[in-house]
Amino acid sequence: MSPCIVTIHGTIVQSSYCPQPLTANQIVLPKATEGQPYSVDISGSVSGGVKPYIFIATSDCDGLTLSFDGKLTGTPTKAGDFNLTWNVKDSAGTIIYVQ
Repeated sequence: MSPCIVTIHGTIVQSSYCPQPLTANQIVLPKATEGQPYSVDISGSVSGGVKPYIFIATSDCDGLTLSFDGKLTGTPTKAGDFNLTWNVKDSAGTIIYVQ
């Protein structure tokens, strides 16, 4: 097997380890209740790429915040159904959009 060429933070590195493609599985979040504290870790839905990952919310869920390490926490301020969309970036710079 030939060596893998990986770019990490702009540096080209030859490695015998070739990471799997960065992927994220769609998840169904537990129901949140308006005015009640909420916490869920979505980092387990991501695999492959080069760890660590960085998570960035691309949609607004009133009262909830997605931390860089994949924890969605806060207290919902509105009732209703909301779609959370987010990006995840691995340490090699690969970014994927999750809806």
